[in-house]
Amino acid sequence: MSKYGDLRLLDFDDLTIGKMLLEGATYKDLSKELGLTPPAISHRIRKIERVIPGFSSHCRNGTRIFSAIAIEFCKTSQQVLALLEKHNVKSS
Repeated sequence: MSKYGDLRLLDFDDLTIGKMLLEGATYKDLSKELGLTPPAISHRIRKIERVIPGFSSHCRNGTRIFSAIAIEFCKTSQQVLALLEKHNVKSS
């Protein structure tokens, strides 16, 4: 088994979701950006929760609440995507 385990299951869309959640995006925003339906976004977030134990991102009274691991994942997603963009790496 790879030392990265199930992290291999994550892709550019999952990183984009992490980045945009931290920036305050709604499911509607994510759907528009990624060309996915809101149920598909929910499915992706559940996948991230399965792959990264302790990842939690929920909305309470209009405020998004993140677990510490979710914040770390989202910040790392921002950094990775910024680095790839800097070097003109495209996701498709």
